Amino acid sequence: PAKALYRRASLLLGADVRRFESLTVLHYEKGEEYHPHHDTVSANLPRSPADTIRKATLFVYLNDVKCGGETRFPNLDNFTVRPQQGMAVLFFPADLNLRQDARLLHGGMPAAEGHEKWLAVTWMVHGWRPARGFRREKD
Repeated sequence: PAKALYRRASLLLGADVRRFESLTVLHYEKGEEYHPHHDTVSANLPRSPADTIRKATLFVYLNDVKCGGETRFPNLDNFTVRPQQGMAVLFFPADLNLRQDARLLHGGMPAAEGHEKWLAVTWMVHGWRPARGFRREKD
């Protein structure tokens, strides 16, 4: 499933699969949430800061959540997305000049009693293309 997600994301965005960070699976149980945040910068990549700008965020809901667990964008008039299994959300946290787009502040709302939320997320990163024989740069 991960390879299929990368392949589809690559086709959708016209980007080499090596431009995507490792797939992360998130799980929220009753009352758990992800506070509002921006996805612009990644601290997970062994490159210079200019190469760690996230140009796109893609997540896929892995289950239906009947109550709670929405993804909310407070700077977009509190636009919310209710999790539905297989539904993908794509947005661009940085503009074409690689500046953070403040409108795309977002967070995961708490899952309600008796509900949980699962999703897979990856980010397309500007400049990240490890070559064969890639070695981590020294700090």
